[in-house]
Amino acid sequence: MAGDGDTIELTFTLNGAPVTVAVPAKGTALPVLRDQLGCATVKAGCSPQGVCGSCAAIVGGKERLTCTLPAKALAGKEVLTHDGLPPVQAELVARAFAAAGLAQAGYEVPGMVMAFFALRAEAQGQPLDADAVRKGLQLHVCRTLGYEAVIAAFLLADRVLSGQDDLPAVPAHLVAAALGRRPSLDDLHRPGLLHAALVLAPQARCRIDAVDPAAALALPGVAAVLTAADLPAALTFGCCIADSPVLVGSGQSTTGCADPVAVVVAASAELARQAAGAVTLATTAEAPELSLNHAAGQADRVLHRVRVQRGEARAVLAQAAHKARLHTETRGADPLFVEPEAALAVPLSGGRFRVYSAGQDLFRDLEQLCALSGLDPDQLEVEHLPAGGAFGARLDLLVAGHALLAAQRTGRPVKLALTMEEGSRLHAGRHPTWIQLELGCDAEGRLLALHGTVLLDTGGHTGAGPIVADAIARNAALAYDVEHVDLDVLLVRTDNPPAGASPGLGVPEYAFAVEGALEQLAAATGLDPLDLRARNLLRPGQVTAAGWTVPDSWNPGPVVEALRPEVDRLRAAGMPVGVAFGALHVGVPGDMAMAEAVVQGPGHVVLYTGMSEAGQGFDTRAILAAAHATGLPMDHFEVRASTARDVPGGPTLAGRDLRLGLPAVRAAAAALARALDEAGGDLSALVGRSFPGEASADPVVGFTAQAAAIGQDGGLSELVVAIATGELDEGAHSVGLLAGAAELGLEAAITAEREVDGGGMPETRWTKLGLLKARHVPPLTLRALRGGPALPVLDTLAVATPAAVANALAAATGQRPDVLPAKDNGVARKMGVRPPKK
Repeated sequence: MAGDGDTIELTFTLNGAPVTVAVPAKGTALPVLRDQLGCATVKAGCSPQGVCGSCAAIVGGKERLTCTLPAKALAGKEVLTHDGLPPVQAELVARAFAAAGLAQAGYEVPGMVMAFFALRAEAQGQPLDADAVRKGLQLHVCRTLGYEAVIAAFLLADRVLSGQDDLPAVPAHLVAAALGRRPSLDDLHRPGLLHAALVLAPQARCRIDAVDPAAALALPGVAAVLTAADLPAALTFGCCIADSPVLVGSGQSTTGCADPVAVVVAASAELARQAAGAVTLATTAEAPELSLNHAAGQADRVLHRVRVQRGEARAVLAQAAHKARLHTETRGADPLFVEPEAALAVPLSGGRFRVYSAGQDLFRDLEQLCALSGLDPDQLEVEHLPAGGAFGARLDLLVAGHALLAAQRTGRPVKLALTMEEGSRLHAGRHPTWIQLELGCDAEGRLLALHGTVLLDTGGHTGAGPIVADAIARNAALAYDVEHVDLDVLLVRTDNPPAGASPGLGVPEYAFAVEGALEQLAAATGLDPLDLRARNLLRPGQVTAAGWTVPDSWNPGPVVEALRPEVDRLRAAGMPVGVAFGALHVGVPGDMAMAEAVVQGPGHVVLYTGMSEAGQGFDTRAILAAAHATGLPMDHFEVRASTARDVPGGPTLAGRDLRLGLPAVRAAAAALARALDEAGGDLSALVGRSFPGEASADPVVGFTAQAAAIGQDGGLSELVVAIATGELDEGAHSVGLLAGAAELGLEAAITAEREVDGGGMPETRWTKLGLLKARHVPPLTLRALRGGPALPVLDTLAVATPAAVANALAAATGQRPDVLPAKDNGVARKMGVRPPKK
């Protein structure tokens, strides 16, 4: 019987050529294909959990997920990856995926290309239909687009290969992305590359008594082990407050599952992980603080507090004709982005370094990296590569700092890539919340006063918590006109897993409470819930309790009227219906971003930006905008998010990339266009010149009105979303983004929860984290109206969906859930959630 260290020899056919390779006897196929045989188009997403589909290949004529397929199963088989697909057909499919918007979704798309070819082979010349595609997607996830958009992309690709549809021109980078040929962070390689691995503390809360790297250093091929004693400069970092330890040292205590103790650097990723396991830790377990309410009573654990006060809320509530009182809670959730965290740090000449990562705040990352490395900004360049989703969780620096420290120590390039399980411990998720709320109205249903307390569990370190707390305070009355408001928002440190800037910035959790109170008031006044909400909407020019002025672009009326007939239709069909409105105010006055167009060759213009691409299409929109402004071909342009040019833009969050980053690119492209015109259209005459652009914007407010209906089977029969899309185009990708945001809201309502054990350690298995797949998504009706604010559209969608679903459950059962996700109901059963353990 083979032991763990034994190897076996396999012979099979890879993309038409015979190969023979020695592999670990108990290993899986993915590292054989990806690492040993160089098939970088096969991606390592959730490996080895077999959930996301990024690692798909066709083995023996069938689609297989190679991260769970035993390596020995390759023996004697015909194995196809992207490089073995018919080139003309592969190009057409990639272009179809790009035209349908799917190619922009990111890391998971190459796996879907393999799924498409497997499905088409099964169909044996018959056209694909939506049901077949939906079934074929069960091995795959899409985290940025709605599944109906994914299905539409498959059907378009099928028609294109059958000669039924033509395709428009698409940017070359999208074709490369769809076929897995746009390098992701874990694909990067440099001569002399070393690999790093983190040593994480064994408990969420413990004292580190000693760290002994001797056994790890004794392993051949181990280059270094860094501990807290080796840190050259700052000992902590953080996107808002620097209180996350780079490494926890001897005599110090951890404050959550995300704290690393050491960094091991070795010749291979496998060896680095082996050596990390050989580092000996002496620890003393300590009792973790996991109770949000208990922690909130300790002054030193309240990290940030925002209070909104206007008028006399308590006194007015005492006199209100009707009052609603409720208490709600929401659980933490993992962002479940498909591409694991990774970073590459490369030494350059003259003591300089370049770091490749995938964050959401480029120049803030530069500041933090300089602080912890001791480098000056002119000694360090940071470049963000496109990532497979972010959902706010990439605001935190995570592994880039450790990769840079390892490169400084060894003088060689170092790559650090987390496993999905490690990432689930380290990256920020949705804040758990505890909310107490009282809302009052007069006899006619006019809202008078709101009083409430919001507790946010930010985990062991501040992270992006202040951004979330401030967003809730800024949206204290949501879409409604409430004259008297007293809202207290507290950011609380516990020893739970880290939390951060999730979609909607905490406002969906708060809206769940407010919209629940509105349901109580509708029942008390006898008003239709839709009418009660409509009569209390804000008006342009009003100053809210939080002190912001409602912009002239605010016009929710058409959105409400678009929803009204849909609600009537659902009710006429005898279905219980829940409604909710969602509003989100984001931005600060005079917010700005910069960009620069640099002509590097006669057919090559680099668009430098401070904004990051995270699967929402910023890079593509930037290229299209520049091509339109200049008349140059799309393939002349490349987008780089890099500190190599002075183009600060702030965080890529809540639509800022499209609201500020894209106009800055347009301004730079317009300057280039003017110079190009003066040069008679000769781009080669402009080589070496640069053209800066700048854009500013005031705060904006997005709005959506939604309805959820419960069917006779107890499941969610339909979700109707009416929304003002502003300047968002009507293309397939934009529609898919809207649907994808609504599906994330469904997860928050019913499925998504990062469970934490009694020691503060989170669940890391994707099948247990509430991932929504195609077969469980209910029908979505989208009523998208042009006009209104330019953005934020997507985050606004996340605000209303959980509340609408909760109100539908109340209409169906007579009892509204006071905790989300609501897992013990028919809707949850239909969406694949097992009943909670009693």
